[in-house]
Order: sequence, then structure tokens, then C-alpha cells
Amino acid sequence: MPIRRTPVLASEITQGSLAPALTMVAVCRHCDSVVDAWGMTEIGKPCPVCGTAWREGAIGYFPLSVHALIELIQQAYHSQAHRVRPVDPADERPAATGLAALVFYCTLGEVLLEHFLTRVMNKQGVPRRLQDQLLEVNLSFRLRMTRLFPAVTGDTWDAALRTLRERQQSDYRPVSKFHQEAVNARNLLLHQGNKWSVPTRLPKQCVDNMPVLIHLFVALHNLYVADSADEFIPVRETQGRRQNKGTRTQEVET
Repeated sequence: MPIRRTPVLASEITQGSLAPALTMVAVCRHCDSVVDAWGMTEIGKPCPVCGTAWREGAIGYFPLSVHALIELIQQAYHSQAHRVRPVDPADERPAATGLAALVFYCTLGEVLLEHFLTRVMNKQGVPRRLQDQLLEVNLSFRLRMTRLFPAVTGDTWDAALRTLRERQQSDYRPVSKFHQEAVNARNLLLHQGNKWSVPTRLPKQCVDNMPVLIHLFVALHNLYVADSADEFIPVRETQGRRQNKGTRTQEVET
């Protein structure tokens, strides 16, 4: 599914919520693909991936927490002035509202990653109790990206981004790199009280990176969860998953 480009940056949209536009995707009940939901609300419309007619209404893909966080990021960024004008321009840093936008943006990435990992494990038949244990052991975003993601997908995070770039002609490396920068700044802010770790540009970049961050996790779902993902299984995987699709529980590491 191609990225839906907007004519303006997300940070320039000051009226109304971005949540409906950014999350207007649905899950096909037949092939598990996440598709653009614009024009797919009518019963009988064929899935653009598998061609199966939708006999029931569309199933929304994202949890309500994603919608809420998008709105919180917008509200925090646009609340009053997001920058403080100090006497010395060199000391300029985001105001509290800008810092809040940063925190909410990092939380959005964490929620999206957990939602994706849970979808993958559900597809593989991993018991809910084991899912909870794996998420608890790998609590931070970094651990989930570097340890749990490879365990359940069979690919490293960087390998997944390369595959998406090759197959979809979409380069998600910049948004991934930016999200890590934002997380590092957020951690210094929250754990050390270092507000100087947050450049003035960061809150605006958080808002502007929301659409691509959200689309990244849609693309990952279609790569690893949708039925059409079978053709993308790395060569090093055994043929067991092809014979018993969705049952790789034994391969999950704790």
C-alpha cells in the first residue's frame, strides 16, 4: 500500500484531528492484509490484495490508544507557543508543551511496536500468557526492537527495513533513525531532567514524522502477518511454517 502523501506537513494542520486520516486502514478478514480503507466501507467491495469481496464492514486496524496519542501529540504541539524565547537565542529550547509532544510521540512508537508484535504472535498461535511474558522481559522499545522483533519475525529490524525498501520502494530508515533520536532525548529528559537534550526542532519533527511512522507499521504487518507474507519468508527459515502456517511458537526465544 503506497504512502498517502499529504499536500502539507502534519505540523501545519491546526484545525481538526489527524487521527482519522492517518489511521484510515482496515484489515481484510480473508487474507489479513491491512489496506487503505478509503472507499472500502461498502459491503461487497473486493479486497485489493486477495480479491475477496468483503461481506461485512471493515475491521479497523489500530487500537484506540493510537488515535488518542495522535490527538495528544497535536494538542501538545499546538497548545499556546511551543517554544520559549530566551534572552540568549543559544539557550532556546522547547516549552513544556513541545516536550509533551516529544513524550507522546515516543509513546506512539512504543504502542505501535507492541501492537505489531502482538499481531505477529497471535498469527503464530503464541499463547497469550507467553506473549505477556515476552513483552514483560523485553520491556523497553530497544529490547523489543533488537531482541523480540528478530525472535518472532526471523529478521533483524534493519533487515526488515531493507526488505521494505526493496519491495515497496519506500525507505523507512530516516523515520526509524529519527524515532531513536527522539527516544534518546526523551529518556534524558525523563530520567535525568535534562531539558537541554531536546533540540528546538524536535517537537515539530515529531508531528511531521507521525504519518510515516504509522505507515511503517502497516508495511511491517503486511510483510510479516498478512497471508501474502509467506512469499517473503527468509530462505534460512525452515519449511515448517509453510506446512503449518502461523505456528512458529517453538522458535520464539525467551
